[in-house]
Amino acid sequence: MFIGIRSAYDLLSDPLKRRKYDAGLLFESRAPKAPTSAPLHADYYRAPLRCGLVLADALPILGRWQLTRILGWDDITNDRGETMVASWDNNSERIVTRWVLN
Repeated sequence: MFIGIRSAYDLLSDPLKRRKYDAGLLFESRAPKAPTSAPLHADYYRAPLRCGLVLADALPILGRWQLTRILGWDDITNDRGETMVASWDNNSERIVTRWVLN
């Protein structure tokens, strides 16, 4: 139990790791209830997408940000070296996030 507590402390006390962790939690909590482009038939499969923090140039166009250039990408990872991925689950009709080893 002490090792788990220590791992959590190490993760949350590092400002960069904490921002990545918070971004992952925010992503999970605000995931939309329906996909924007996925077909609705039951046998549709879409590979999980890596979740990450994007550094990009963008322009405000019609009240939204339009990316013009991606400058960098950092995967959202946890203290065990796993990367957050997300995919659409047709059974529950929601986005499901998982942690996978690289």
